[in-house]
Amino acid sequence: MTIGIIQPDIVSNEIEKNLDNCEKLIKSLSGVRIFLLPEMFATGFPATREQAEQAETGNIQTWMKRVAQETNAVVAGTLAVKETVISPETLHAETLPAETPPTTQENEKIYNRLIWMRPSGEYFTYDKKHLFGAEKIVYQSGSNIVTINESGWNFRLNICYDLRFPIWCKNRRLYGDTLDYDIGIYLSSWPVPRINVWKALLPARAIENIAYTIGVNRTGKDTQGTRYNGQSIVSDVMGNVTLLDKNPQAYKIVLEKEVLDKWRRHITVAHDWDEFKM
Repeated sequence: MTIGIIQPDIVSNEIEKNLDNCEKLIKSLSGVRIFLLPEMFATGFPATREQAEQAETGNIQTWMKRVAQETNAVVAGTLAVKETVISPETLHAETLPAETPPTTQENEKIYNRLIWMRPSGEYFTYDKKHLFGAEKIVYQSGSNIVTINESGWNFRLNICYDLRFPIWCKNRRLYGDTLDYDIGIYLSSWPVPRINVWKALLPARAIENIAYTIGVNRTGKDTQGTRYNGQSIVSDVMGNVTLLDKNPQAYKIVLEKEVLDKWRRHITVAHDWDEFKM
């Protein structure tokens, strides 16, 4: 599996500039099956209601579909998605109003949503479960674990802060040496002050789940002055890592399923995992 890691310098709230920059990085790589972008790659962090408005009008998902088609590859990244919630009273009203009532903040839910866009235009979504800081004020927590099969590989989708929660990220044995997922994805906006945590937890998640982990981070500075210094990581099941430096860049990595399967036959800890259900 050939994966392209896109580590851009994100300019807060400059959607067109960020999309152009990401597209240049994506198209600098060839022969890639999946491109991974960081959290809020088009608008930047932190989480605000305005982000959702910008994402809604910024045609970000349309851009993802076009780039996926042009590169014949999956394009994955996160954006703010706003959904209108219809109240039970409206659903069960004998006579529905002739016009939909105006949307208010009370009947809106905003999600930090990972979009997994295929070249065909088919896509899958994962809503961030663990919300960090001000995200809890603006965003709705997701509730579903999402695993995607792509070309014989199973990918578990996660976003940033999810990395700190090992039970949420826990792999499970299906049968024999076959596990629920092969690659854990963490699309992130992970800041400089906590970068050592990032570099420790990504290999830890790989080791404990007998799966590759890929953490994709950004560079640059956000509107609150928080700095991000990249250092996107790929870790194998033994904790051996490929670590990108602090510069904006596109990086291609090839992962071998045969190597992973061999390790799983050799490291049989999955047969001894404690059983529990989320």
